[in-house]
Amino acid sequence: EASQPLSLLVENQGHINYGQMFDLKGLVKNVTLNGETLTGWRQTGYPLENVSHVATLPTAEQVDLPAFYSGRFQLPETLGMPLDTFVDMTGWNKGVLYVNGHNLGRYWPVEGPQVTLYLPGPYLLQYPEYNTVLVLELEKVHTNRTIEFVPDPIWSNTVQL
Repeated sequence: EASQPLSLLVENQGHINYGQMFDLKGLVKNVTLNGETLTGWRQTGYPLENVSHVATLPTAEQVDLPAFYSGRFQLPETLGMPLDTFVDMTGWNKGVLYVNGHNLGRYWPVEGPQVTLYLPGPYLLQYPEYNTVLVLELEKVHTNRTIEFVPDPIWSNTVQL
């Protein structure tokens, strides 16, 4: 129907580093709907270098994706200086993880091989400060919407030699 908004999210998954370098990304041809070329549309970038402004909604059972999820936590009072750790994204599907505004990277544990994301200790705030976690989930909502900090990296789809 005319004048109805159509929103698209184009995900950049990087470029190939071998062979011919004709590796175009994004919307590179006409945008069509039911065989008709759409005109008069605009493209808007959403840089995520600073995510402190991102609005999140209270927990809901039904969520339209992609969606942002946020949470806060404190480190134990007895910990002292925060140590390096890994964030286990098991149960999440595909997206990007931020801790205290730092982009830790993309996660896609169902594809692997990387299941955890490295979290440098200096990115964490000592007790009594609160740390913030922001998850941009693109495809599927985690059943209980939790993450876990683990001492070692977790890999899947390993190759045995």
